[in-house]
Amino acid sequence: MTSISALRTLRELRRLGSVHAVAQAMHLAPSSVSQRIKGLGEECGMPLFERSGRGGRLTDTGEAVAELAEKITHQWERGMVNIRNGIAQAPRRSVSIGAFPSALTGCVLPAAERLRGQNQFQVELLEVDPRGAASQVEHAELDMVLTLGEILDVDQSLDPRLTVRELWREPFGLVLPRAFAAAGDPMAHIRSYADVPWVLPRRGSACDLMVGRHLARLGIRPRVVARSDDWSLVQRMASATQAVALVPVTCIEEERCDIRVAPVRRTELLERTVVALESVESAGSRWLPAVRAELDRSAEALIDHIQDRLPTIVT
Repeated sequence: MTSISALRTLRELRRLGSVHAVAQAMHLAPSSVSQRIKGLGEECGMPLFERSGRGGRLTDTGEAVAELAEKITHQWERGMVNIRNGIAQAPRRSVSIGAFPSALTGCVLPAAERLRGQNQFQVELLEVDPRGAASQVEHAELDMVLTLGEILDVDQSLDPRLTVRELWREPFGLVLPRAFAAAGDPMAHIRSYADVPWVLPRRGSACDLMVGRHLARLGIRPRVVARSDDWSLVQRMASATQAVALVPVTCIEEERCDIRVAPVRRTELLERTVVALESVESAGSRWLPAVRAELDRSAEALIDHIQDRLPTIVT
């Protein structure tokens, strides 16, 4: 039977790269390290480590098993800390949710306000980057995250134990300064704005990747004059720099008098998909059904808002 000590040994071998380094770190004889890895490989039915001269490397199977070992040992160690602290002896009365800022504002916070009124459990909230959100659920740091489906689609390492549930799809509107638009009727092609200044999301962020790929597909190499992940600031920047920007429709500040939304053709429309990500372990929480119901309620309100705005941003 696989032991936690064997899994820890494989985890350390992956991290340190050599049997001797693992032996020194774990205060074991090198032969004991080798024996643990060999025994674990026999249980898996495949070798996990290949020797080469005085060193060696993990096999492809060894890499996969080591990744699983890291997750298992992380959960084990976290659980043991909780047991020692007496936390596991009482029913857990909290659910932790992570989300990127606009999903927190538009969906999670309204849901959390309603859940607070039920007075059954505490909702813990955390702002997360969509690009690292999945790992926080995988490592049991959060019960649930709201992230972008488009980011998950390109993540080949997504843990199969995670469940993905779509909440809503959201188009981006083309925002431009009102003074800029006053020169004539807004053009119905994003390509028509290829030569004007652009405001983009923070370089390297999830939304920067999405917007950048979309503009590249349209053959646009934007002249960037400002960047921010704060959509309110993006709109202020667009006005101040006389630039255009793509902004999620639920983040467009309709009351602003210095900007307007130019309709674009449906074939040029950029959309993002907001999904809820949970681990198998978290799915059994007695509180999560209530959380899902309230998040769905918030998502339905956002969908209604998007449908109301759609005629103004799509032609």
